Amino acid sequence: MMIDVERILKMEHWRDEVIGYRIDERIRDRILDRLISKHIDEALADGINIHDASLVMVSDKYGKVEDIGYNDPNDLILDNLGFLLAGYFETPANNMNKTITLKDVSNTSRTVYTWAYAGSSPSASPFYSSITGGAGSSFQIGSSSTAASRTDYAIKTAFTTAPENGRVSTGAGSAGGGTVSVTGSLTSGGSGTIRETGLFLRLNVSSTGYEFMICRDVVTDTAFTAGKTITVYYTFTFS
Repeated sequence: MMIDVERILKMEHWRDEVIGYRIDERIRDRILDRLISKHIDEALADGINIHDASLVMVSDKYGKVEDIGYNDPNDLILDNLGFLLAGYFETPANNMNKTITLKDVSNTSRTVYTWAYAGSSPSASPFYSSITGGAGSSFQIGSSSTAASRTDYAIKTAFTTAPENGRVSTGAGSAGGGTVSVTGSLTSGGSGTIRETGLFLRLNVSSTGYEFMICRDVVTDTAFTAGKTITVYYTFTFS
């Protein structure tokens, strides 16, 4: 049965109407568009110009949605991401070293280079990937509904069953039209209710990889059982 996505997304309780349908890429993108548009309207009303939308979908082996959750537009891009972005703006100079301090997932302060010259260290870049475990981005889900804080550094309450108890790699990011998006998925090993999501960067610090959370969002309750596909979508909007 085909889903009339345009009609459903105009409904107040569109989330309930989507459950039970197989969501293809077109429908998923329309849902994300609706969520982002809602976030833009509400965020701008609150004076927020850069924000993230977090969408969680739980589906069965046939791709039919069993539950869906999304974050509040006032949830947060964390200090870690702000410090990282600010660190890349600097007065031009030769042989320049510049570092910032970020909190890793153990709440330990790490010194991260944003600028380094070749003579200082060939592996100073935070995106230097020749490190154990490699560098890149990941996501994690959890069960805490504790409100987000700019200083959050890790998921508040992790699940106890693998792989949802840890961070899971995302795919490559994409950009266009004032948005940046990234997606990741896992097959659940246990059951629970998702109430929070986090997005992380694994960066190089002195040839060792450390995980840094850049977003934490509280989402509407999203239930799952073992063997389900859990997909997390993150979209940053610059408005």
